[in-house]
Order: sequence, then structure tokens, then C-alpha cells
Amino acid sequence: MTIVEEEESKSRKEMKYESNNNTEHNNINNNNHSKNGTSNGHSKEENGKTEGGLNKQEMLRIIIQSLHQMGMSKSAKLLEEESGLELKDPSLITFFDSIENGKWEDAKSFFSKIEFKSEKDKKDANRLLFTQIFMELLDEGKVDEAFQVLRKDLNPVEEEDYDESIQKLPLLLLCTNQKQLREKGEWNGTGSETRSVLSQNIRNNLSPRYLMKEKRLEELLKQSLQYQVSNCLYHNTSDSIESNSLYHDHQCSKSELPTKCIKILKCHTDEVWYLEFSHNGKRLASCSKDSSIIIWDEDHFNNDSSQNKSPLSKEMILRGHTGGISRIAWSPDDSKLISCGTDFEVKIWDTENGEIIKAIDLHSNVVNTCCWHPDGNRFITGGDDKVVYLHDLESGEEPLRMWKINRITDLAILKNDKIVMLSEKKILITDINSDSTSFTM
Repeated sequence: MTIVEEEESKSRKEMKYESNNNTEHNNINNNNHSKNGTSNGHSKEENGKTEGGLNKQEMLRIIIQSLHQMGMSKSAKLLEEESGLELKDPSLITFFDSIENGKWEDAKSFFSKIEFKSEKDKKDANRLLFTQIFMELLDEGKVDEAFQVLRKDLNPVEEEDYDESIQKLPLLLLCTNQKQLREKGEWNGTGSETRSVLSQNIRNNLSPRYLMKEKRLEELLKQSLQYQVSNCLYHNTSDSIESNSLYHDHQCSKSELPTKCIKILKCHTDEVWYLEFSHNGKRLASCSKDSSIIIWDEDHFNNDSSQNKSPLSKEMILRGHTGGISRIAWSPDDSKLISCGTDFEVKIWDTENGEIIKAIDLHSNVVNTCCWHPDGNRFITGGDDKVVYLHDLESGEEPLRMWKINRITDLAILKNDKIVMLSEKKILITDINSDSTSFTM
């Protein structure tokens, strides 16, 4: 080998060695970065989205909160370290501690590190903070310093930033004592009370990430289960929502729907027009064109030998109407039953002994419907005579209130005292305490 060839071979070996060294050096740097800069490595992902399009940072915070609440604080701390996120922002904690202790320089310093819902919310919070500082300085008799705060920090640069609450502040500079200041400024003075109000008002402007509800993950999962149940086409179970598994979506099979008749109850002698289970599910009331009401107890459903038999005793057959009975309704506590029908009458029954508690003969035509108020004392009736009556058990036959409208085919009373009525092709809504005949549709 010639001298030139030897030199070229040596040069190639040195270049290869340098190349290998550079590669190893880069690998070491990358490994060190991944070990020592975990939070930096995740910083770009924090503001990203999951594969499903959800906010990754929000998901991580919710998971961290859930781990803490389930007693897995070590796991939560590890996730905080790896993700670079903290459930409780130290800057926010320090900021509110500074407000509570009146350390206004610290509060102003940490204010810039806090996230707000919007730029407007940030400006509102800034105004609240410096208004408190202004008032406390005046309360301490430091008028010159208060004036500087008013001039530098509370004087809006732009017209849209102007707030009417600032307008009265210059006048407070003229107050000669604390009593006058507190009366004209409508202020309770320096102390924990006004500072707590300030903290709460500023919290209303904070970014949602600071205001996560307790047990947020559990709440979201319950909402998901509720949504699945409400969208289950063949839902047919009385199990609580919480009993559904989180491992898979809830879905009832079509085969679970009742398709086979397991019991036939026969006692009425004419068409059965309406039936309704009691609220405790143990009794069933049916009414018929034959003018009778029958209360069936749970033995008729649990005992095969009861098929086709009459009720257990004659007290369970309620007679008193002279025409077909169009509607019945159990009272909220199941102790009473209201009925109405083609004889224009309304009757209240005691469901324990079958006796009539009250009879009302106000309607001048067929009474199509009736229902109870949730208080178990008042009830309403309506029918073909285009009148709806509100009654109660204590008063006589005279109604508490009446509305003259159109023919009513059905109605209901809501817990908020709204009455919903079906009238021909319309749905009418009114307040039970209103005499107005104007209805929302």
C-alpha cells in the first residue's frame, strides 16, 4: 500500500469515529432531555387533543382530581409530575392568600400568572382588585397613595373599559373620616369580610380549569350512563343507573320487552276505559263503562290461581257512578282515588275501605280527565263543558278556582304549580294560582 493510500484509509477511520461519537452524544442528550425535561416533553401535548378530539389537559386534570378523591395520592402526584400539570395552581393559591392577608404587592405580582375566562373578565378582576386596594388605602388615611391607584390603575384607557362603579370613587377622596367613607362607599371596611367578597367575585371571572366541581369524573360518568339509558330503544329495567357497567354501553335487548301475556284479570262486565298502578306498585285500579272501579292487589299478579277470579273482597269493587268512568288517579300517598266520567260527576274514594270521601257535581257535560296536585290535597278536573276546576278536600263543592277554555281531553299538574292541558289540537300551560285565561302554547 502506498503512503497516499495509507493516509486516505486513516482519514476515513477518523471520520467514522467522529461520526459515531456525534451519534452517541446526540443520543445521550436526547435521553437526558427525556429524563430531566418530562414536563417540557409534555408541554406541547398539554394543549393538544386526544384521538377522540377532547382537550387533553382537561382530561388529565379531571383524572388527577379523581385519583386524589379515591385516595390514590401517590399515583396522582406521579401523573402531575409526568404531565407537568398541577391540580391546584400554586400561583392561584398564593394570589388568594395575598388578598386574604392584605399583601397587595404580592397579589399584583401573581395576578398576571392567572388565567381568566376572557380578556374582559381579566379587566373586570383587575378593576375589583384595585378598587379594594383603593378603598383600604383611604380607610387607612393614605389619601395620596389612594389617589395614585385611582389615577394609574383604575383610570380606563379605552371607553369600553369604563365601569360605572369607578365613577363614584373620586368623590370618596373627599371623605374626612372612616364612617363617612363607609357610608358613601357602601363598604364594610378593611378586613376579612370585604377581602372574602373580593376573592369570591374574582373567582367568578377565572378560567374554568380553576373551578372544577368536586367528583367531576364521577359526575361525567353518571351523565354518560343517563344518556345511554335515555337513548335505549328497548329499555325495560327498574335498576338504578349506577348499577350499569362502565365497561360497555348500556343497551336492552328487544327480547326483554314483554311480548307474552302472563295474566288475564276478568271482573268488569263492559269495556275497560282506563287503569293505573298505585305509586308503590302494589295495587292496580281499573275503571269501566260498567260504572265500576276495581282495585286489584299484588296477589292477583303473583298467584297463578287468582287468574280470572274476582277481587279478594267486595270492598275492592267501588260503585257509585251512574255512567261510564273515563279516568281515575291515585293520590300521591295512594290513600285516595279520584274518578270522573260520563255522569258528569267527580268522586274521591278511600282506597282502604272503598267509601266515598267527597262527591262533586259541577260539570255540565262529560268529565274526561282528573289529576292530583303533588300536595295530595288539591286536584283538578276538566271535560267537554270547556271548564277546568281546581278543588281541594277541605272545602265544600265550591271550587278554589276555575278557567273557562275549550274542551279538555287530558291535564297534569307539575311540581312548580304549572297546569298542562290538552285542548283539541293545542297544549295549554297556565299557573295554578293565576286567574288568567291567556295560555302559553
